[in-house]
Amino acid sequence: MDNTKPKVEEISSSNGTAPCLPLPPLPPNAIENFHAALSYLNPNTTTTPKEQPSITHAQSKSCIIMLMKILDNILNETSYNSKRRSIKVSNKTFYNKVGQYKGGLDFLKSCHFIEVT
Repeated sequence: MDNTKPKVEEISSSNGTAPCLPLPPLPPNAIENFHAALSYLNPNTTTTPKEQPSITHAQSKSCIIMLMKILDNILNETSYNSKRRSIKVSNKTFYNKVGQYKGGLDFLKSCHFIEVT
């Protein structure tokens, strides 16, 4: 296995090489983290981080649809597929729909994705 660092940042699922194994137990604050991630994607929220651009209803909808597609692809795969288990954060489409919003990245992390640099 090559231990060199990838040239671009990626987010990978934490159970990448063993999709049949159970996920580790959720941390005690997992539900709060999940809720906070989704609240950042709510255009009516007042808790948007200062570094995040404001989000419109259309952007929020687009972000949530893309997040659901990512999870749906993983849940519907019949065998392990590394392409579905990692996302290049530098990908323009991903960044425009999900990556620029703290809630989008936090949502993936709350679903056991990990950031790999």
